[in-house]
Amino acid sequence: MALNQDNLIKFCSAGCAGRILNNQELRWSAPNLFDDTFELKQSSMLTFTHGELLKATIQMASSMIFAKDDPRGTSPLAKAIRRWRDEERFDNPEEAEEVLSELLVQMVDLRYNDVQNIIQDWREYARSVRICCFSAKPENMSAWEHYAAAHTGAALKFRGSDHDDSDFNYPEKVNYKGVCPEITTLKQQLNCIVTANINDHKDEFRSKLLHKAPHQKDIQEWRCFRYQETSKDSDPKSWFEDVHFETEDLAAVYLGAYMDEKAKDVLLRLIQSRYRRTRVFQAKVITGKFELEFERVATS
Repeated sequence: MALNQDNLIKFCSAGCAGRILNNQELRWSAPNLFDDTFELKQSSMLTFTHGELLKATIQMASSMIFAKDDPRGTSPLAKAIRRWRDEERFDNPEEAEEVLSELLVQMVDLRYNDVQNIIQDWREYARSVRICCFSAKPENMSAWEHYAAAHTGAALKFRGSDHDDSDFNYPEKVNYKGVCPEITTLKQQLNCIVTANINDHKDEFRSKLLHKAPHQKDIQEWRCFRYQETSKDSDPKSWFEDVHFETEDLAAVYLGAYMDEKAKDVLLRLIQSRYRRTRVFQAKVITGKFELEFERVATS
């Protein structure tokens, strides 16, 4: 079911806006091309080692052996721990951890091999996914500052289509949280070992690209996704796709408050000749306030 996305705003420089309007294309990129230190990329690495997973598994198993209650579940580890508790095999945690390091290494080896498969699947996904980023409102001051060349650029407002396959019909909202996204975490893999509950990790990949740092929350970002067959080109700089949009998809153009007059004339001529149903607004700074207002610009 299509979402209501009347406010998909693409902030960009005046030059970029001209190219978008002239070519009638938007660039969709792999995450490697985003200029964000904390973005999860195709080349991102695990944040834990085999040794750290083994150590965490041993410590968890030891705590379960000496816990007040028997562990629940039917995983191989839970069954083994219940048996060891019944046998009173270990006298103290130190003894248990020493023996467990030998008993659990094979189990951890198998899990870590699965982790390598997760990494490989992520590499393929991050290489083939294409993302186009938008903001929610044209009056977003942070977006004007960072993405529209300090108010000298433009904001392009796109809307959905009646066609279900429109690229703009299924935007997803970015969440801003205090924990960096990871391909998979030590906690997740430890849970897989303890419970033997294995989720389809591919279902979680998209959500990892909808998670950004709290200091970026003023951008109010939305993302649209599409997929391209994995490119044979190994150069990440080529992992993008320029995607055609229909003229009716462009609902409005907002001209930056400090856009150069020459650049403004170029955009207005393009809009007048090819986007006759697109409304144009001029952004102006409200006197005495850190806010914008928009005035309609006649294009006919």
